[in-house]
Order: sequence, then structure tokens, then C-alpha cells
Amino acid sequence: MTSVYDRKPGGRPALVLAVAIALQCLSLAIPVPRLRLDELVVQSEVIAVGDVGAAERSGLGKIDFGGQEIPVERFATRVKVIRLLKGECANEITVSYELPSGQSIGFRSLGTGSRLLFLRRSGKTLIPANAYYPAFPAAEEYPGSQKEDTVAKVGSYPKSVIVFEGV
Repeated sequence: MTSVYDRKPGGRPALVLAVAIALQCLSLAIPVPRLRLDELVVQSEVIAVGDVGAAERSGLGKIDFGGQEIPVERFATRVKVIRLLKGECANEITVSYELPSGQSIGFRSLGTGSRLLFLRRSGKTLIPANAYYPAFPAAEEYPGSQKEDTVAKVGSYPKSVIVFEGV
């Protein structure tokens, strides 16, 4: 009686290789922490709606990620603050952040355009309070209903992460 593995092209070695590759790919997957808006607000020293410009590379560096040094590119982005919701900052600020070079670990850029920013201070520099969730799209105006006015007052949080109870 012949084995199932002997009937297929490549046989058992091909199956073993395929399983090994699949396991390797799974071991490289890095889970992104779940968004906890309440924690993000507490971690943030400055929460603002701003017009975010294009990011400019400002250098290279390394960060410690789970005990492993990872090379990063550093960026600086100019932001014109439209509305300040928490903390204090100038009307125009520069936000610095880092993104891994050549691999993805879930860190995100600020994006461009109208954005809701969650920031903290590192020395004299403003940086994202959370590298996974540094900013969200923001609308500049929400005229109309009580729900829309509430959204505007909290800085245009994405509707998908807001739970309105009794509104």
C-alpha cells in the first residue's frame, strides 16, 4: 500500500517544507494591541484636531521592541492645530515619530489632512501617545443633530469607536 504522500508530486518532503514555511510565517506575525480609547485619552498630554502636512524623513535610529533592536526611520510632520481638546500646545507644532524600516510591526504614520491627534511630550518634542494609534481622520464640522454635536465636541472621534448610549 502506498502512502498518500507518495502519490503527490514532491511527496512527504514537500509537505514538511510547506508546514515549516507556514509555521515560520505565523511566528513572524506581530499582533497589534486592541484600541482602548479610554486608555489612549489618559496616555495623551495633548489631544488636538489639526491639519497634518506631509511627513519629512529626519534620520535613522533603533528602538527596542520586545527585547530586540529594530532599525527605524524617523519622521517629522508639521501640524496646524485647528482645535485643542486636551493640554496645551502652540498653533503650529511639529510631531516626531518613528516607523520600522523594512518590516511592519503595526506602527502607523500620522497620515495627512484633517486628523485627530493623540500626543505626549518626550522632552521638548511632541510624539504620538501610542505608535499603533497616533491619529484618526477628523471632520472639521458636524452641524445638526445632538449626536453630531457630541462627536464634534470630542474632536471628531471615528464613529466606529464611539458608543452613544441614550443619544
